[in-house]
Amino acid sequence: MNAIEVTNLHYTYPDGTHGLRGVSLCVPEGACLGMVGPNGAGKSTLLLHLNGILNGHGGVRVFGKPVHEDLQAARQIVGLVFQNPDDQLFMPTVFDDVAFGPLNLGWPEERVREAVTRALESVGLTGHGDRSPHHLSLGEQKRASIATVLVMDCRIVVFDEPTTGLDPRGRWEFIDLIRDLPATKIIATHDLDLVRELCDRVVVMDDGHLVAEGPAADVLADQELLEEHGLAKPLDG
Repeated sequence: MNAIEVTNLHYTYPDGTHGLRGVSLCVPEGACLGMVGPNGAGKSTLLLHLNGILNGHGGVRVFGKPVHEDLQAARQIVGLVFQNPDDQLFMPTVFDDVAFGPLNLGWPEERVREAVTRALESVGLTGHGDRSPHHLSLGEQKRASIATVLVMDCRIVVFDEPTTGLDPRGRWEFIDLIRDLPATKIIATHDLDLVRELCDRVVVMDDGHLVAEGPAADVLADQELLEEHGLAKPLDG
């Protein structure tokens, strides 16, 4: 079964900029899909359609159901982890941030507390619930951002440039964390080594178009394709 189905999706920003130009894409359940391309290619724009933050012309289905038919249901299935943790963490404490979604859904207090505890443990932040997000390191903030998604038991987790700004140790720890997540994963990134480590398939986007799709090993080995779209081969590829 396909977790995500995008059909002929177009999106134009209010200033007239074309973000997406007829993108079609299927992501099978359980897959880990890498999405690569230069800045302005449309990667983030596409991600924002997957749980209805943006609404373009065309079809977006999550497990067969149109996203905008039930936005609340879609957002419980598709969790988006933003590139900048400041876009995700806005409450006084880490616990409050992770609890925000479940509380808005009306979960009972005990269930929320248990779910938050599990989510923080799963990202290595046990004991950090009372801390201010702004006092965490960038790596810890990114982990807390993932916890805000995991607490909802999202079946699909979408990452926008997850390793940006991390030092080498933090980057590899974060790659290991993403690898262990049981959900269907979609990762938009410039980090081609991350894609090779984690992804079974890759799509290449440029100027709002999906220009290539295939097994990760094949796409990442295509030097001409990568260079044509402003990308470089993995360092040790």
